Amino acid sequence: MLETLHIRNFALIDNLNLTFTEGLNILSGETGAGKSILIGAISLILGVRGDSSLIRTGSKETAVTAVVRIPDDLELKNWLSEHGVECEDNSIIIKRIVRSNGRGSIYIQSGQMTLKDLQYISKYLFDMHGQHEHQSILYEETQRKLLDSYGNLNTQVIEYGANYEKLKKLERELETYHSSERETLREKDMLEYAVREINLANLYPEEENELQEELQILTKSEQLTDLVSVSSSILQDESAPGVLSLVKSAQKSLSEALVIDSRLEQVEKQLENSLYELEDVYDFLRQYRESVNFSPERIDAVQERMQLIRNLKRKYGNTVSDVLEYNEQAAAKLLSMETQHADRDELEKIITELEIELAQLAGRLSHSRKITAEQLGSGIKQHLAQLGMPQAEFSIDVLPAQAHAYGVDSVNFKISPNVGEPPKSLKGIASGGELSRIMLAVKTVLSENDTIDTLIFDEIDSGIGGTVAAAVGIHLRKLAQKRQVLCITHLASIAAKADTHFSVYKLEENSRTITEVRKLDNEEKVTEIARMLSGNSFTDTAIAHARDLLASNL
Repeated sequence: MLETLHIRNFALIDNLNLTFTEGLNILSGETGAGKSILIGAISLILGVRGDSSLIRTGSKETAVTAVVRIPDDLELKNWLSEHGVECEDNSIIIKRIVRSNGRGSIYIQSGQMTLKDLQYISKYLFDMHGQHEHQSILYEETQRKLLDSYGNLNTQVIEYGANYEKLKKLERELETYHSSERETLREKDMLEYAVREINLANLYPEEENELQEELQILTKSEQLTDLVSVSSSILQDESAPGVLSLVKSAQKSLSEALVIDSRLEQVEKQLENSLYELEDVYDFLRQYRESVNFSPERIDAVQERMQLIRNLKRKYGNTVSDVLEYNEQAAAKLLSMETQHADRDELEKIITELEIELAQLAGRLSHSRKITAEQLGSGIKQHLAQLGMPQAEFSIDVLPAQAHAYGVDSVNFKISPNVGEPPKSLKGIASGGELSRIMLAVKTVLSENDTIDTLIFDEIDSGIGGTVAAAVGIHLRKLAQKRQVLCITHLASIAAKADTHFSVYKLEENSRTITEVRKLDNEEKVTEIARMLSGNSFTDTAIAHARDLLASNL
């Protein structure tokens, strides 16, 4: 419940302190007196965004402070406790400051909070309804929200919505698979061809160097044979003594000399080892000379192989190693494509399962909405009867619709104001006054199912008068027996139902206009209601009528 409100330097308000009571708190005043300014200041406490245009001319900041008694709501109390907010006498102080530099501050008790924090808290404390909501109730989205709120279906709606968004995300992923499938198939064919071509070539990293060396040997085989033959002949030649024969003779002589002088043993051994090595060299050169064979066919084969390698390098890499690395990467990507295909199949399976689950959630939600629609429609009808529409028939249709984030239903509030007329959508039949009463009836029914202590009505009585206005006043007074109600009104029949009546007015002080609010005593109530009945030039008849209206509440 809103206990006190302090407003400083807000628009035309200089410095204002208000104390509200339980029951019906009425605020009235002439057009332009500043009633909407007062609502604007209260809106800051509710978490509406503020800017420097709200600041009174000549001031650097505006501040609105409210003392609010918190309701018995476990979620709110837990939130306050988790954020270190201690409640004194079950009340909290909310302070909102807006500065000329565009910055602002929000305090709950002595701790600074964010705008999001304030908006979270205020939804447990206040429920504000203004003239614009007469029109918002015409829209299906508003009607759906009202129905879900009354039936406590928001948990079901959130669960459905989360799964719906998950399904849409998965469907977008699947669509991406399908849209890129043609390009993926083309890439797959290219990769398969490359892998097949490289694997068929059966390359290994050093092959190109080896082929180059072999080609050089093949193309110069005759010269190579001649050179090796010369070397071989020098070592051993049948027509003349070669190096091997001479070394053998030298080694034999040293062997004989060793018998005479043992000091020759080391050099004899070296010469013997040299002989063995020369014999090995001679044997290798002889075998090598016999192995060297000029083959035009082999030259063609090597050149053809080298051309194949050059072609593969031109397409897949600068070296054979690069070509082999590309082959590994292509094979890995092909495997990944196969995995993606499996992923797509799995994704389609998940989508199918989620569609089934979503259909079940939607079915349960629709069933709950239909039951709730009967209950809410019946409750609204009862309240409309109390609001001067006893013959009105009110119903809520919950019909199948294309799936959306909130289910598979369309919600349509229907009314038949007159006997014998079929129910029609509010947009097509309800007048402004009827919308006011419907909205009041809806909010009254909803208020019976929540813990919000304070309801604020900003000229919700717009467009009505006479007996209807009197019925609205009675309804507000009944509602105020369960909730604190703040109501801005221009109708005397409603103002007369007030438990506490405030007058909003303007005055000039030091050549400046100021909006003031004061709590009226009993006689001032009479005067104010008389003014509302007949204007500033009210008569004794208006005074008498005002007294009668006030007396009817006793």
